[in-house]
Amino acid sequence: MRADQAYPTHSEQLVLAVSLELAANKWKVALHDGQREQPAVHTVTQQHAAVRLQAAQDLIDAHKAKWLLPAGVRIVVSDEAGQDAFWIYRALHARGIECYVVDPASIPVERHKRRAKTDRLDAIKLVINLRATCGERDRVHVLHVPPLQDEASRQLMRDRGQLQKEVLQQGLAAPRLSRNRRMRNLLIDKNF
Repeated sequence: MRADQAYPTHSEQLVLAVSLELAANKWKVALHDGQREQPAVHTVTQQHAAVRLQAAQDLIDAHKAKWLLPAGVRIVVSDEAGQDAFWIYRALHARGIECYVVDPASIPVERHKRRAKTDRLDAIKLVINLRATCGERDRVHVLHVPPLQDEASRQLMRDRGQLQKEVLQQGLAAPRLSRNRRMRNLLIDKNF
């Protein structure tokens, strides 16, 4: 974008849309400001998830400077609901960044075309739909983020169910020591 190119007026608010496609060891970060044809896609591979989140924040800041976006540009981040629960939403919200957790099943896909499935393509599809969502709220289904206590209760029930499933699959002949240790650690983690 040229330095002399005008940005939208207050009636057309500029939005920097960012999507996070989360995997166990790396995240894809797609950024799009509506001024370019294709979003910028990057991979962050830091070992710890909190450090990856900071790397994503650094990418946002770098692209704001690179694309000459105004200081008060609206930043909207989305990620798919999944195993990382809602800690990313809470961390970004605490930093003053607008964030949405999206139901993965609500992201529109063309049914008649064969679609490749990669994290990069998913990140691009998510950021494009996020840009559209900023204008029309029914494009994708945004999830309600539960209070921290409710989320902890849900996780406790999931963990309990997983332990019950393991007991049923392995039977009583399986080593009880490791299972008992896991149950004890689970209860300690949940302050029981």
